[in-house]
Amino acid sequence: MSKKKAIKLAAASAVAASAFVAAAPAQTDAASNVAVEVSKAVTQMKKAYHTYSDVTANGEFAPIADVYKEYNAAKVAYKNAKALVTKAGGEHKEAYLAQLDATYNEYIAKRVVTYIDAYNYATALEDKKEALEAALEEKEWDKAEELYHEISYELKTRTVILHRVYGQTARELLVDAFKLEAQDTRDSITNEVSVKMYYDKAADLVAEGDLEDAKDAMDHVADYVAKLDKDTDFGAALLTQVSEVKAAYEAKLAPAVESVSAINLKQVKVVFNKKLDKTTAEDETKYLLNNAALADGTTAGQTPKQAKAELQADGQTVVLTLADAIVNDTALTFKVDGVKDVQGKEVKSGDFAVTVKDTVLPTVTSVEYTAGGKVVFNFSEFLNQSVALSDVTVRVNGTPVAAGSLAYGTDGKSVEATVSLTKGSTNSVYIAKAEDLAGNEMPLYNGSVVAPNDTTAPSIQSVSQVGQNTVRFVFSEALSSSVGDAFEAGDITVLKGTSTFTNGAGGTAFVVTKNTSVDSTGKTYDVTLDLAGGGSPDFGIYAAGASSQALTILVGDQTFADVFGNDNSGVYSQSLTLTKDTAGPTLVSSKVSDDKQTFEFKFNEEIDNTPVAGNVTVVNSDGVLQTVQSVTRKGATGDDAKTLVVDIVATATAMTAGSYTITLGAATVEDALGNDSAAYTQTLTVGSGSDTVKPTAAVSTTGTNEFTVAYSEEVTGSALNTSSYSLDGAALPAGTTLVFTDSDKDTVLIKLPTNSINIGSLATGVNGVLTVKNVADKAGNVIDTANHNVTLKDNTAATLTGARLLGDTLELTFDENIGAFTATDLSGILAEFEIKGGTTALADGTTDTLVTSVSNNKLTITVTDADDSNWAAIKSASAITVETDGPTLTDANGVVVKDNVKVTVAK
Repeated sequence: MSKKKAIKLAAASAVAASAFVAAAPAQTDAASNVAVEVSKAVTQMKKAYHTYSDVTANGEFAPIADVYKEYNAAKVAYKNAKALVTKAGGEHKEAYLAQLDATYNEYIAKRVVTYIDAYNYATALEDKKEALEAALEEKEWDKAEELYHEISYELKTRTVILHRVYGQTARELLVDAFKLEAQDTRDSITNEVSVKMYYDKAADLVAEGDLEDAKDAMDHVADYVAKLDKDTDFGAALLTQVSEVKAAYEAKLAPAVESVSAINLKQVKVVFNKKLDKTTAEDETKYLLNNAALADGTTAGQTPKQAKAELQADGQTVVLTLADAIVNDTALTFKVDGVKDVQGKEVKSGDFAVTVKDTVLPTVTSVEYTAGGKVVFNFSEFLNQSVALSDVTVRVNGTPVAAGSLAYGTDGKSVEATVSLTKGSTNSVYIAKAEDLAGNEMPLYNGSVVAPNDTTAPSIQSVSQVGQNTVRFVFSEALSSSVGDAFEAGDITVLKGTSTFTNGAGGTAFVVTKNTSVDSTGKTYDVTLDLAGGGSPDFGIYAAGASSQALTILVGDQTFADVFGNDNSGVYSQSLTLTKDTAGPTLVSSKVSDDKQTFEFKFNEEIDNTPVAGNVTVVNSDGVLQTVQSVTRKGATGDDAKTLVVDIVATATAMTAGSYTITLGAATVEDALGNDSAAYTQTLTVGSGSDTVKPTAAVSTTGTNEFTVAYSEEVTGSALNTSSYSLDGAALPAGTTLVFTDSDKDTVLIKLPTNSINIGSLATGVNGVLTVKNVADKAGNVIDTANHNVTLKDNTAATLTGARLLGDTLELTFDENIGAFTATDLSGILAEFEIKGGTTALADGTTDTLVTSVSNNKLTITVTDADDSNWAAIKSASAITVETDGPTLTDANGVVVKDNVKVTVAK
């Protein structure tokens, strides 16, 4: 019989026994002998104890019904005996009562009662344990979590009941049979419940949009998640929940930059929190150093032109490789602008502080023997190629390699030594003295390199047409670049019918070019045949009027070799029919340029560099014919060479928002073979909801305390809000005016009011910072906050602050520097100041000669012919006053000094 079934049967029997004993009539025979009844009661109480203790001593449990039966009998015997002793105990009454109570306390209260309580508690704990096991079996994970916590509470707060049982054997038996088993079952899912609790919480937080706390919850149990057993039902279910919550978290998480760090002086690593769209992630213009796009060129070595942006295998890390090294130990600001995640959400990035400092020594990562007989030392980072190769020491098999046989690799991270090695040989190599871009010198390197034992002759794998008159050869391996070994025009014979193809004018029949743009291994060569021919007969590649031409391609025996000197074997022959290109360029796509200044039309092939501008018309949504400023090819290579650009704005500004119909007439463009394009009509919209390009601004100082803000496109009235600007971090002065300068609404003039800038008398002005922010274009795209340098000049009036009399010289002092004043007569002075001694004033018409001079903030007036009685009276007065009186005198910034200011002359 199972333990659980035995426990339940025992409990049922106990209830029945309890009911039976309680109903039995009390033994109250007054004639009974008191001593006998006391002895019986004592014996029964001890018997109740031994009913379970003798059995547990053997490692088993007595039926709980038996224990209850003897326990109830003991309580009745104790009660009856006490009653009899109280009534007829005689002189031994107190002794009998004391014996009964002591026995009851020792055997019933201390032993039997604690055992029954513990046993009943143990069965309840067993019920919870079995319920937990059932919940796990039925995959009721919420119920399992609930029971886990209930059992944990019991084990923490109530299992002391088991430890109160009298007798070590009984106590240990209860603990081992019930507590430890419940504890083991509970502990078996501690890891799972911990994960469930926090991922339930994280799921709720994600649903509420509280992503920060959700991440904290998931991070809190990351170690538990790592320990989940996917082979259990509970573990597998939780791993599914973890995946679902993380996916929901990632879906709501705004893409952002997690970290930016310098790898070396030419490489920066950017780590994002989400997987990225490869196209935008590898667009170098989306990254800025010191607020300059990495594709914009260099400024004093601090904002290098960027060569390449590469998305790494994790989909979340981009390595930027710069064309120019950054100055070592330089602090830069870095920003991402326009990169999108795989869901198309744009990454939000503030400024990151990055210190580019390289103290790590460059090390050799591998050595290989490659094409052209070169031992190549590959390094861990970019090398300083200004270090002369004569200073770099290279030895192969102990023999120094001359500087003339050394070269820096085109990857910037390797040194190549041209050395002939025996096939299959193992060779010792040594290199020293190479430096990285920060000037860190490499540790000495000793190693070895194996020359491949290549005895396989190279072969031609395929010959195919790749252009109207271009045939591509693909070889089985890289060919030697040595003259006489490489694939050359002299190795090839081309037959047109039975005639050997040649240039009718007597020139070279065809040109052979190694095409490393499609195959960096050097196995691909393009052969360009003469298209037009000439002479008589016509040996052009195509017969007159033919749209195709059958040719036979022949390559001679032992005419080319691989890099290990193995010559080709046998004559190669291939029949090939070339098809003449008679189709004009076909329009593939059209769009408004990212800066909204032009329309772009991409064709399926490269277009000629001279499109016909007169074939293009543009009409706006109001039916107004627009002036076409220019029609050009976007660039000379790649997709740019396939793209036609139509510009209808005279300056580098955005087009007015609206719908435009652009017609490209027939023959607007042609391909390199003169095939004309067909006519196309496209309707494109500028400034629609799909416009996500943010406006930019250029700021210039165009007058005294006047600034012009030129936006990249038309902007809204937000550009006229003073709150959209700040000056040196503060709001624009009250009274500042902001106006659009023309109807295009892309240029704002900002004028600061008079008496608003108080920065001293520096005539050339001082640098200030105008911050542009919160300005939106018509599509609602808000400009990125940016600081711009402007020139500020003090426009507060200089104030007369003091005066003193030194003989016939009156010296006036102002609170800032003043401009020159060169009046030489008294009337000139009197036009600026009123000079009084008591009630006597210098009057108009005074003929005394005056000399004035200005030095910084002081104006001196010297009387050189002092025969005027007023001057004498003024000098002798007890108090002399000087007051500005309608002055024209200006300060160093051209502002007229303050009027009606009076000072007393110090004598």
